[in-house]
Amino acid sequence: MFPTNVPDVTHLSIVKKKWKYRGEGNANLVLALPEERVILRLHKMRRDSTITKEVEFEEMNRVCREAFFCRMVMVPLLGKAYIQPPIVARVQHKEIHLLDRLLLPQRPNFRHHKGITFGYVTIYPDYALLPEQLTNPPRLAPPHTNTPAVVCSSRGKCTRLRNSIPHDHSLEDISCVPTTVANVLLQKCINKSCILSDPVLNSDLCQLPTVNRKASKNCLHKYKNWHQTAPIPVTENTFCVEIKPKQGWIPHSQLNHPKCTFCLNQYLKLSNGAISRISQYCPLDLFSGDEKRMKQAIRALLRTPQNNLKIFKNGHL
Repeated sequence: MFPTNVPDVTHLSIVKKKWKYRGEGNANLVLALPEERVILRLHKMRRDSTITKEVEFEEMNRVCREAFFCRMVMVPLLGKAYIQPPIVARVQHKEIHLLDRLLLPQRPNFRHHKGITFGYVTIYPDYALLPEQLTNPPRLAPPHTNTPAVVCSSRGKCTRLRNSIPHDHSLEDISCVPTTVANVLLQKCINKSCILSDPVLNSDLCQLPTVNRKASKNCLHKYKNWHQTAPIPVTENTFCVEIKPKQGWIPHSQLNHPKCTFCLNQYLKLSNGAISRISQYCPLDLFSGDEKRMKQAIRALLRTPQNNLKIFKNGHL
């Protein structure tokens, strides 16, 4: 039976914004909003799939759980300086269908059997660009004063998406997770985990996170007020390296295979027309711990990057 306790999420409109196709994998497609310095992660689905209310609810549940897992597991493991939890938002179906049509010419042909169907998205900072406070910092406080320079301060409602990305000390109300059996079990497992030592994260573990219903539908998030010394402005080019190293070990059940999973999949992709030639890269080399093999893996990635290596300059591939 279709659940009736579907939580509200922030509504987002992106058709009138400047957006750019950033890339995609087998499961997700990524759009960049350069002016907002954020990316949108949209889940894909086969075009011949049947969409029901139950399927749509499960998709909403999946997106919320992704944000919840990132907040409660990934952030404590990796540290708030290295990962920001996403914001869950919803785009109207008519915008999603329009985006799907507009994106089709920009996407690889072998990806066309899947499209973006659901309106639920996750919003992340765009790590291909530096935060605005680093490239356009505010004025420093006058010398010989004890007043710290304000890099970002917001007591009102957000008017831009980049203002909605939570700072590392602002982790409340970023996602909504339906109270389903699976999510309650996930909550219990997280509560028992020893990795959550951060009091900021532990403060609200007694209940599943929900969207701040008092917030405006046009506002994705509110920053907490925070102060720090304004950084030196960065005026040079910004480079970003994105690497997807893939599985760097062989499972015991596959020890008798002649090659690792990644290398075997290369032959399948070649036969399907997904790639024009087999990659020279092998993840076992990169994770071998042997300097020679690791350098060989990096050079192979540069020669045949496929979808495993991307280098951005000022947000452009």
